[in-house]
Amino acid sequence: MTELVGLITRSNLKGLIMTSNYNAGYKTCLQNFLEKISDSPFYNEANSGVYRDFIKKFHKFLDEKLFNIIYTKDKQSFLYSERSHLTMDDANLSLLYYHVHKGEQVIKIQNQRWVFIKYLVGNNVVGWKTDIALNANIIQAYDAELARRICKNVNV
Repeated sequence: MTELVGLITRSNLKGLIMTSNYNAGYKTCLQNFLEKISDSPFYNEANSGVYRDFIKKFHKFLDEKLFNIIYTKDKQSFLYSERSHLTMDDANLSLLYYHVHKGEQVIKIQNQRWVFIKYLVGNNVVGWKTDIALNANIIQAYDAELARRICKNVNV
């Protein structure tokens, strides 16, 4: 696969890794990858089939295998068990998205007008939004937990 030399870099793959966690499909990942590499001196339009095959395999790996390598449970069991919150050593993080209601209050004094906006979080969970972002939110929460542990240990 010498056609991929110079194109398989952290910078070029990072976007694919993060967007696939938000349920980006193969076509979206392919389009994003092609946009990312199109200005590279290593890019050759004649190799589009090779790029397409690579992204198809890489997307499948991200979707089916990477999670199982990183975590002890399979992806679906883990996501189901952690759907509502993520418990860490000293924190309990909610992973649910709730409906938000916007309240607005207008106060007029002489020639001035002030608008105060208050957002109220409701009790109803937005299931589709929670499900779409769940995998990426868990990964980002663990990244933040690791950073917190490092900062605690070096007294930052």
